[in-house]
Amino acid sequence: MKDLTKCGLIVCFFLLTVCTARAGWNEASIEKTITGAAEAMTDLPRTKDPGAVLRFYSEDYTGINDGEWETMEEMKNSFSDLVGQMNLGRSLDISYSVSNITVHATGSTGWATYDFSVRIGVSGEVLTDAAGKCTGIYIKEKTAWLILHEHCSSIGDGGTEETQNPQETI
Repeated sequence: MKDLTKCGLIVCFFLLTVCTARAGWNEASIEKTITGAAEAMTDLPRTKDPGAVLRFYSEDYTGINDGEWETMEEMKNSFSDLVGQMNLGRSLDISYSVSNITVHATGSTGWATYDFSVRIGVSGEVLTDAAGKCTGIYIKEKTAWLILHEHCSSIGDGGTEETQNPQETI
């Protein structure tokens, strides 16, 4: 009977270890999806390949950016416009970074929060300069974690003194 109990405890310990490791693996994979999408966005001017960014997104993607609804089709059109500008000889500069990523996963669904900073310029003209917070929903499709939905909100106007010290402007 003692051997049976000992065997049962070993099996339970093994299953707990495997399940915990698997959960950590899923969370790490989601974090890689978030950072990979940011890196691919920053590399877009060099690669001119929107697919390198879009591969991190589900075909069913929807998003809300500063209150504006976005679909996968609209995202593809935006990338097409940016690549078109580059093909016309206009220089494109993108800097997109993420930080403070917190991830949770259960089964084939995950969610995360993170901070972002983005600056996009075309031929020296700044089109976007923003920083803020995002919440994302992720799904596992086959072996990859993809972004299904994101809700991102900018904080201020990209880091002027007024937005860095909001209590001083009240």
